[in-house]
Amino acid sequence: GGLVAVRLGSPLVPLGPRHWLLEPGVSYAWYRNAGGQDLHLFLPELQLQYQVIAGPIAPYIGGGGGFGMTRVDTVGSTYWTASAAGGVRLNLGAGWGLAGEFRLRTIGLFDRRTTEWTIALVRRLE
Repeated sequence: GGLVAVRLGSPLVPLGPRHWLLEPGVSYAWYRNAGGQDLHLFLPELQLQYQVIAGPIAPYIGGGGGFGMTRVDTVGSTYWTASAAGGVRLNLGAGWGLAGEFRLRTIGLFDRRTTEWTIALVRRLE
């Protein structure tokens, strides 16, 4: 299947603006399950992330949750979700960067799960 996500990482200044980020985001995923049904997922979530900045490279880990809305053919459901992520951000200069991330998410709190490998284009807004 495929996944499209929009995420916005915002520094948490009281905790250390260079290390702690709050990341709201929304993802949309689609795939065909083993039974041949088309499955659509809409996943708004919020993560708290900790990063270590070492020059242009910033590895990070995070955890959070939200909810997932699924639709299989014509039947829709809503579930709580929990997620964990780890990755690295690379600062390319002039406010641009790249990121690679691995994210695990449970849907229905350990009923089902998704696994994501993500490559992202990053733009810093100041």
